[in-house]
Amino acid sequence: MWSAIDPKPLNLIPAHGDGGPSTAERVMLTPDTAHGGWDGEDLRLAARVFAATGGGTCAVTPRLLDVIYRATLEFRAPYVNVVSGCRTGDSSSRHAHGMAVDLAFPGTDDLDLARFVGTLGFVGLGYYPSGGFLHIDVRDASHYWVDRAEAGGESDQEVVLERQAARTDLSATRYRGATATEPPPGITLVPEETEEINQIFEDHLETGTETGTGTGTGTGTGTGTGTGTG
Repeated sequence: MWSAIDPKPLNLIPAHGDGGPSTAERVMLTPDTAHGGWDGEDLRLAARVFAATGGGTCAVTPRLLDVIYRATLEFRAPYVNVVSGCRTGDSSSRHAHGMAVDLAFPGTDDLDLARFVGTLGFVGLGYYPSGGFLHIDVRDASHYWVDRAEAGGESDQEVVLERQAARTDLSATRYRGATATEPPPGITLVPEETEEINQIFEDHLETGTETGTGTGTGTGTGTGTGTGTG
């Protein structure tokens, strides 16, 4: 049972076109520490799932796995549905370089997932209301967007919360000394910042505009089909 294993494993399941996971193809990664860290075999297994869900082959960036793993610990998610991993059709996309993934956590609202991942700093977050997944990537400066296009339709991206993204990176650096090349194990915001960030999320969902300071992006649940960009 996942909850009884220490350290907790990272279970990745490729989601098929109908949105359903295939447990026969799931892989279990064993972290080096309670906060992550992966050996060559773990990276090979992750690359297999990323290839199965994206059609391309690439080496998965260890920090991306660390970010995913930190989120599974936060939400006690026994597995992760990988909607889209490695896609090599666009060399400018982080999906082509093992630095991005579209995923869904069982029983976890995308808003809550985005809130937590955003606090780690130096990440890209993309919300696709028609897709039923959250795009997560690792990068030198945080960047958030919403794409309201219908599934299979032309992209309709809107960059959101630019100031909040910049502030989150500063907070990550301040609290943990995090950089884009050195994965942070997570950060602890003071209560005033946490309350402020949560309100930013709620305000954006209600008005669709950027206000105040903090970090965040949209909301959604479940495992879906389609692909994110970034």
